[in-house]
Formats: sequence, structure tokens, C-alpha cells
Amino acid sequence: MSASKRAPEQSMTSLAELRRDTAVIVFGPDHWGDYPQTRHHVAAALAARGWSVTYTTGPHFIWDALGAKWRHARWRTRSSTTEGVILNWPGRWQTRWPRIAAWDVNVQSRFIATLERQSGWRSAARRIAYLFRPEFVPELARLGDCRVVYHADDSFSKMPNWSPAQRALEEQLVARADLIVATSEGVRRNLPGRGAAEARILANGADVQLFGDGPAQPCPADIAVIPRPRIGYVGSLNPKVDFRLVQAIAAQRPDWHWVLVGRVNAQAIAADPASREAWRTLRRAPNVHVLGSKPYCELPRYEGHMDVNTLCYRTDPGGWWTDVSPLKLYEYLAVGRPVVGCALEALAPLRHVVTIANDTGEWISAIEGALQGRAARAVEAGRQIARQHSWSHVVDPLDGWLLDLATPAASRTA
Repeated sequence: MSASKRAPEQSMTSLAELRRDTAVIVFGPDHWGDYPQTRHHVAAALAARGWSVTYTTGPHFIWDALGAKWRHARWRTRSSTTEGVILNWPGRWQTRWPRIAAWDVNVQSRFIATLERQSGWRSAARRIAYLFRPEFVPELARLGDCRVVYHADDSFSKMPNWSPAQRALEEQLVARADLIVATSEGVRRNLPGRGAAEARILANGADVQLFGDGPAQPCPADIAVIPRPRIGYVGSLNPKVDFRLVQAIAAQRPDWHWVLVGRVNAQAIAADPASREAWRTLRRAPNVHVLGSKPYCELPRYEGHMDVNTLCYRTDPGGWWTDVSPLKLYEYLAVGRPVVGCALEALAPLRHVVTIANDTGEWISAIEGALQGRAARAVEAGRQIARQHSWSHVVDPLDGWLLDLATPAASRTA
């Protein structure tokens, strides 16, 4: 039952009270201050609608000591609020050490107690645990009676190093969840158990206003010195990117300059045979420019000063990259530059605004057409589609699904 189909007596005020009086704890793998991912956007959009949202990355683990999460933490656990979301920042003292059972149990208990206090969990009329990763399943038992959401934003079981223990956790989570959400049809099909049949699709969105202003902003200094035409890719640089394709195009068209913006996962690239050598070659190419990670608020300027933006993912079967719903898709469309992409299933309905290419020859032809202005009509249509996929619109169905979870059974209608 969606919010629009509720009984007439359920006024907007009562729906607002439902949201306000429901504690939602979102479990995600990365800090709020990192490059915003689906989980950050969803949490902020729900908070903007009045949901009482708390976001946490869970306690530290001893094997992560001195890693990025540990380095950014203080010794004592703290809390802050941003975009209406309460942020739980686990302290270094909350570091799990599973081999020392007494210590590990104590850390977990203290973590949950702190999280419950920060989120108002025990005093809330209703409680929803919203998990973006199976690794947080063990926390559910300590949270007690609550509704559970599993939001799968990737096909995790297709990723390298997926273990039997992780598979078991995902199976438990799918079996336990009251609501299962997937970012694409491919991600849904890859879910275990009833997930493949019951998961609801919620595609990614974009901060449309932020990215729409990109082309009007000053060109960043490090891209201004790169000759045109500039062919851009903005996003994490890891094995999902088809470095062999980029290498082939760069070699055949030395007059085109590829601009790669994003964090480089060198370890993952080095471990992937299909990526390793192509990446080494790219780093030496004079017309390939690797600019590294940039603050999220600066990305619209980079995308806005490309001549063509690309979704150059791998499409070879078996990898998790075939199932992705690109987070940058609607950001690209909002920017208003031509977009060329690979033959991803998630892009098929958008062929009228994204030029799809299957091999090197088609990619070169598609980029040439975009540079010659043949994608102008698609660019304007893409802007209109992006406006329909702002995060505030994307969470419309999710808001209704959560209201269904939060609505007491006695007040539901058929």
C-alpha cells in the first residue's frame, strides 16, 4: 500500500507523525564525508521528508586499525547532525577483536547502546533497521524488535573475494528483511532466495540543481590546461571501468584527450588481469589525464567542462559491473553534455538520451557524432529526464514503502 492509497482519515499530519516517530538506522560501509553514494543520498532524502534517520558505519575492527576509518576517528564515540541526518561516529575504543571474545562482546554491546541513545531507538514508537550491506546482519539481534530493509546497491556476490561467510549473511538478510530494494534488474536477479522475485527496484538519482549549474561555473585549473576535445569519465577508477577500451580509443585517436576523475583503487586494478596492463599503458599515454579524486561539490564543474562524458564500463559476462545502475548517469544528464555509454542493461531504456556503443569502432563513431553536435536533441531530452530523477523524486516510492512498514497493522487498509 503506497502513501497515496491510504485511508482518507490518515491526514498529512498523521503521516508526518509516523515519519517523525519512527527511528530509522541506516547501516552503510563508508563515512558521510566521503564521496556520497546511494546510501548517503537516500538517508538525506528521507530525513528531508521528516523521517528520524541515523547513519552509522558500525564499530571498527582490529584488522582495520590505521586504515582510513580509524585515522578519521577520535578515541571517544561522538555524534553530529548534517542534512537532517544524525551521524554516529564510532570511537577508536569501539574496536572489535573477535579473537578476544569478552572484549568483542563488550564492544558490540557498548556500540549498540550508544547507537540506540543517539537515535532514540528505544523510545521510538516504531523502529526500522535499514541495511546497505549483509555485514551488518549481526547487529540486528542486538537491536531487538524492528522492521528490516535490505537495500542492495550492487551485486555483491559477483565481486572478488566474496566468501561463504558473506554469502550466508546475505542469505540471512534476504530471509529476514521485511522490504528488499535493488538498484537495478540485474542486482535483483542476483539476490539469493526470495530476493530475486520480491525485491523492488529503486534506481539511482542525482542532485540535479548542483550538477545542472556545472557548465556555468569556472573551468577547474587542472582541466583548463588540457586540450579539447575532452572525453571524460568521472567516478571510481577500479576494475569495473573498461581500461582496455579507453586504451584502444586513446591509441586510435591521439587528438582526443581522455580526462579521468576519481579515486584510483590501485590494489584492485593490480589484482585484476583484465585491467592491470591496460591501466599501466594508459598512465603513460600523453592524451590520457588522470586527475585523481575531487570534492563532490567540484564534480559538476569537471563534468560540465568535458565535451563528452562517458559510461565506459566493462560488459564481459560474470562481473558485478554488468548489473550496475550508474550513480553518475543522471548527474551526467543534468550537466547537459553528450553522454556515450556501454551496453548495460540499466541503460537500455535511455537509448534516446545516451548513445550506446558496443565495441571500439562504435565508440569512436559515437564520440565523433557527439563532438559534431549530432546529440544536441538527446542532450536537452536528457536534462528533462534528469529533473524527473532528483533524489527528492527518486525516494517517492521508498517513502511509501517505509510508511507501509511503519503503519500499525490495525490502521492499514486493503
